[in-house]
Amino acid sequence: METNIKTDQRPAGFSVSGCSASGLDLKPTRYVLGFLFRDNCTSLVLIRKDKPRWQAGLLNGIGGKIEPHETELEAMVREFREETGVDTSKSGWRQYCEMSGDGFIVYCYVARDSDAWEKAATEESETVEKHHPDELNKQDCVSNLLWLVELALDENNGKRTRSRRQTESTERRS
Repeated sequence: METNIKTDQRPAGFSVSGCSASGLDLKPTRYVLGFLFRDNCTSLVLIRKDKPRWQAGLLNGIGGKIEPHETELEAMVREFREETGVDTSKSGWRQYCEMSGDGFIVYCYVARDSDAWEKAATEESETVEKHHPDELNKQDCVSNLLWLVELALDENNGKRTRSRRQTESTERRS
């Protein structure tokens, strides 16, 4: 027997998060995730997570849940301000990828702003940290952080300076 419930016919107080089923018009939970680099891309702002539990103690980008009244970009600016104490402009952030799965979608943003990088500091319970992108492999990070940072650097208007790995690789071949 197939049940067909339209979202506007749900009982008061009924909510389903992250589910999909035939006949239900459920929207995924939406998140933003941002990586703010110094202008020369030699360092970026990250956060040492304490929640959710599966991220506890790991580095991740700055971000969080998008509020119902917000655009993705507005949420990115708000989350960065809440977690680092720094106001950034919407024009400074550029979306470079989306990740999605069963019941969620994450909009990933990149920005370059040395002034904002300099001012970024811990504002909430989770610690704000600054790291060189080539040193992240020595840190405890969420599993997708390394490739998201590499992609952000590649997509960052093609203005990445040569990484130490690229320089060492070129020197070995010489």
